[in-house]
Amino acid sequence: QQQQQQQQQQQQSSWPEPLNERLPPLLPADVDIRNEILSTGKLSIRIVTWNQEAKATSSANELSKHLFPTNTHHIIAVGAQECENSFARSILNPYKTKWEATMMSALGSSYKMIRSHTLQTSHLAVFVHKSIVHFVSDLTSVAIATGIGNTLGNKGGIGISFAIGKSKLCFVNSHLSAHQHNVGRRTFEFAKISYDLAEAICDLNDYTGLTNANNVEVDQALVAAANPLLSCFDLVFWFGDMNYRIKGTREVVDGLLQNNMHEMLLNRDQLTMLMSSDKVYTGFAEGPLHFRPTYKFNDSSDEYDTSKKRRIPSWTDRILFNDKAGKIKVMAYDSVTNLRTSDHRPVYASFRAHVDIDSDRRSNTRDPFVRSESLGEVCVIL
Repeated sequence: QQQQQQQQQQQQSSWPEPLNERLPPLLPADVDIRNEILSTGKLSIRIVTWNQEAKATSSANELSKHLFPTNTHHIIAVGAQECENSFARSILNPYKTKWEATMMSALGSSYKMIRSHTLQTSHLAVFVHKSIVHFVSDLTSVAIATGIGNTLGNKGGIGISFAIGKSKLCFVNSHLSAHQHNVGRRTFEFAKISYDLAEAICDLNDYTGLTNANNVEVDQALVAAANPLLSCFDLVFWFGDMNYRIKGTREVVDGLLQNNMHEMLLNRDQLTMLMSSDKVYTGFAEGPLHFRPTYKFNDSSDEYDTSKKRRIPSWTDRILFNDKAGKIKVMAYDSVTNLRTSDHRPVYASFRAHVDIDSDRRSNTRDPFVRSESLGEVCVIL
């Protein structure tokens, strides 16, 4: 009986293993990749989010090794926050040319960046494997600022949407308000970005869930409404530095981490609680949160913040998805602990998703006019 109790205690104190199921490499020939999608409708999608703290990132080789496995995914979406330049420098030059060049070098010639969009210090880029570019249509991107006065882009979201055959996809990178107490503000920003993106991209004439959307002061109306993005798209991926924190003091959270009390930490996570109770998050899901908190680390260290502020370790960096038709399977969800250039650790997720390819796209193997654009904004004036 004593041995059984010891085994139970040992099981209780072990940290769960992050999900990391390896995807098989794409077929070597482009025509075979196309034919496989036509016959199965299955895509592999990679999402990466990383708050870079306005510091130089790792080399292209390191990114290939840890974040972008070679020729494994059909679509790769990368969201960065505090990217390349500080807030002040991004006012003068919002473009992230160095970061884009590093990503393209890491991914190689098999991928085409179909769109990138910058909102001050935030950046979102979507890459598609060259073999399936001709399946892409209706490409658009929009930035929604939620910073000071809901106009400055130090906080906000960027959405890039397009169709693959008949299926509509939307990728959203967000940087929400900081600090432990700002739960309500973060939830309002999530709702505002969702509604404004849907309003800009979709036809919302039949949408009645939000009656006072034009008045951004009506916080309660925004937060209480069902998320309109979910009715606009077949697949939605929402990621970024969402800045939700773990409830508790630094001492309590440190103790729970040291003793591998994963379930207790998860039950104290602000976003986990909201996803089970708040209407604006209804319909979103997340892979198993089995990696350790990704914020805030000392410089080039695995030690959590020892400055005077002693910020509470938290899962600020997240990847959510909507799967209203059971078309998505999470294959991997983890952080990269040995990329230490920032006070955040990058987070990635891999998915297998089902899309519907229409008959026109089946017979057309020529590349459509998909212009690779890099758009930059400092603020959004409403």
